Amino acid sequence: MESDSNYSADELGQYQSLSTSAVVALVLGLLSVVAFAAPLLLVVPLFAVAVALWALARIKRSEGGLLGTRLAYGGLAFAIIFGVSAVARVEVRTVLLRREAKATAELWMAKVARGESEEAMGLMTRAAVIRLQSSGSNIGAVPIFSEAIENAQLLQDPLVLALRKMHESGNKSRVLRETQVDSKLSQPRAVFVYDVLDAEAEVSSFLLVLSKTKGLHSPSVWLIDRWQVGDGSH
Repeated sequence: MESDSNYSADELGQYQSLSTSAVVALVLGLLSVVAFAAPLLLVVPLFAVAVALWALARIKRSEGGLLGTRLAYGGLAFAIIFGVSAVARVEVRTVLLRREAKATAELWMAKVARGESEEAMGLMTRAAVIRLQSSGSNIGAVPIFSEAIENAQLLQDPLVLALRKMHESGNKSRVLRETQVDSKLSQPRAVFVYDVLDAEAEVSSFLLVLSKTKGLHSPSVWLIDRWQVGDGSH
């Protein structure tokens, strides 16, 4: 609905009123700054654009009966600036996180391929190490917390064995086929799917899952959280 507050016909020669939708568009345009807080709030600048365009169309159809063109354009401009900037910020952050996670994944693969199990485990989450301990236990569900078991289990893992074989043969023919980075989580996660091109390799593809974790007294770092022979699609 449009405002009923009119200027006098004697002063303007015709009835004119300020477009309420133009005012709403300006307010929503200013509120579009909240899009920086969370991706879901991108709905605010989108709604602001829709209201601004609707207001401009109504003002044009009024043939001078409605005022507020500048307000509507202002709301449209703010919505576009804040909306585009918020999207760009998310994309840039995702690219940076993907680059960091990939560097950690490549470093981990290089260490396990060289048999540097202790250094490789330093690049793994605590949950990943515990899974190694549990899988190495001979007492059913009760894990034995032993570095020797951790090392043995890591070095006997099918993926690690395949990477070591490729390294020893001088064949490093693996390619990154797919990447997924969820940067919206409080602890971002990354998933990388690799294809192995070596026909003699024991695996044809594998998946690495990384998590960005933060210690009590250390900055956040990417760590290997899980891996799986095959791409995880089955």
